[in-house]
Amino acid sequence: MMKTFMTLLGILFSLGEVVASDTMSIYVIKPKFRISWNSPSSLLFKTALNSIGGDYAPIGHFAVELKCSNVNQLSINHVMTGMERVDKKQSQKIVLKEKLGLGSLFYSFEGRLVSAAQTKFEIEAARKDKRLKKMTVSLSPENCQRGMEFIESWIQNGSYSVYGGGKNTLQGEGAGCADFANTLFKVTTNYDLPPSWIVRRKISTNLIGGKEKKINFLKLLFRENWVKDQEDYLIYETADTNQAYDWIEARVGAREEYHYQEVIMKKELLKLESAPIELSYQYEMNHRPEDIWGSIKY
Repeated sequence: MMKTFMTLLGILFSLGEVVASDTMSIYVIKPKFRISWNSPSSLLFKTALNSIGGDYAPIGHFAVELKCSNVNQLSINHVMTGMERVDKKQSQKIVLKEKLGLGSLFYSFEGRLVSAAQTKFEIEAARKDKRLKKMTVSLSPENCQRGMEFIESWIQNGSYSVYGGGKNTLQGEGAGCADFANTLFKVTTNYDLPPSWIVRRKISTNLIGGKEKKINFLKLLFRENWVKDQEDYLIYETADTNQAYDWIEARVGAREEYHYQEVIMKKELLKLESAPIELSYQYEMNHRPEDIWGSIKY
């Protein structure tokens, strides 16, 4: 009996080691002041309030960490990064000067993958400010490598150069930090992020400007609804850092990290209908792939 017990205990410990060796983590940094999605007016006001003073994450930020037991072709098995705009003030220019209104939610900004060094700095700053939560999932080695392959395709196709919402991230069109984290999570676990993290709004096309249509800033400032009756609209969907932070906090309280147990049992990735490893979108690369890999290496 004792021998059987010790054998089972050994198996459990060995399983624990396997589970812990390959992981994906999502770091959630909430903004100083809670973003409000109640109306265009409230979103604009809270975003502007958070942007005062050059904060490191004015609208919040999602960063990702992928730690695998096997290395890729560049002998890298541990990365930390996220998507960001190259010019963080460009959103203000789009709304105020170019008068594109809520088109800024769908606009294709110049983007990049955040370096591991910058990501660590922002995580430590958020930890000090008590604005940080972390969700970790355990992966099989195969699923972890699939995540690394997605990042490789993301780099090779130049998808990192396009930052913005409303993009087909799974096929490499581009992404904001939330969609990038969500897609990497999907690729490695075959799950979407928890529904409670997601904000979904109908955006009136009358609030989306373009070359021939300019949206005055004041129109947004006093707009109390996203879409009126009979107005055409586009769907905007994204993970929200405040809601993600709340979801994790409800499970861990004051502690920082939550181990998301629901996906731990996934030893093999279920076949996805649209394989993300071969991305459909191709952009001109403005950096050497090995330099980008070097920057995001943990």
